[in-house]
Amino acid sequence: MKKAPDRNVTVIVQLFLCSLFWGTSFAAAKIGLRQLEPINMVALRFLIASTAFLLLFRRFEKSKLRIPLKDIPVFLFLGFLGISSYFILQYSALKTTTTINTSIIIATSPIITTLLAAKFAGEPLSARKIGGIALAFAGVYTIITGGTLIPGFNSDTYKGDLMILLNSFMWAAFTLIGKRIMEKYESIVAIGYITIFGTLQLLPFVFFPSFLSEHSLLQVLPHLGIQTLMAASYLALICTLYAYSAWYKAISIIGASRTSVFLYLNPIFAILTGILLLHEPFTLSLFIGASAAFSGVYLAAVQKDRRQKTVSAG
Repeated sequence: MKKAPDRNVTVIVQLFLCSLFWGTSFAAAKIGLRQLEPINMVALRFLIASTAFLLLFRRFEKSKLRIPLKDIPVFLFLGFLGISSYFILQYSALKTTTTINTSIIIATSPIITTLLAAKFAGEPLSARKIGGIALAFAGVYTIITGGTLIPGFNSDTYKGDLMILLNSFMWAAFTLIGKRIMEKYESIVAIGYITIFGTLQLLPFVFFPSFLSEHSLLQVLPHLGIQTLMAASYLALICTLYAYSAWYKAISIIGASRTSVFLYLNPIFAILTGILLLHEPFTLSLFIGASAAFSGVYLAAVQKDRRQKTVSAG
């Protein structure tokens, strides 16, 4: 008797694609930022993404989409923490740092989540976790300082690197604060609403100039090139709508712990994209810093039995 196709193979392929898309998202943002200010790039990406989520929601039962009034402030705050302010900071950082540095520092988000969970949720810190956190931060320090042993920030990218480190703390806080919402609602519904509420906060920048950009998105939209529009569409439709939909579907099929393993491919794809597409340098200090950071994340955020769920910052 012929065996039915194993749908786990399809899931694994989709997870591989999610990692590929998230890993290349920094390069796509870099391409868009050649023509757009960070605020306008963020607004364009999430206007497209929110429109796509609203169209997707038309296929859902109304009962799954209802939000109690008490949850609206939570969604607004998560939209601020995980969408509007998060990506404004990240895209501002990408103006002054590389996609390689960004992907490595962002990859430390799980250990920052572990640190914040110990501080505010009372989760215990084992010696293994403490060692992992110390090793990861040593790696991040090496990246930010360009490998100098003397305290100080002498690399050309340190300002952007520090902003990305703050970005990682923001995502860790988003992960902890959003845990209840992600458990209460179907995951893709929660992500969709967070995206939509975050986009609402960006609307003033669509229509009006501000201290973040002397031109509104509407003013620059008619002058955008095809590369910029394709980059924004890729980030919105592929990296946001498709990737998160596929990711949470995979969790429902093969479980969170098996799914989370694929997150460790993200920085690998980002590094390869940075080198091959953007011709970014990959120095010895970057290699040492990345090795320390990834090893620290493994020690601090991955249980030996792999039961701990790791959260994506992508």
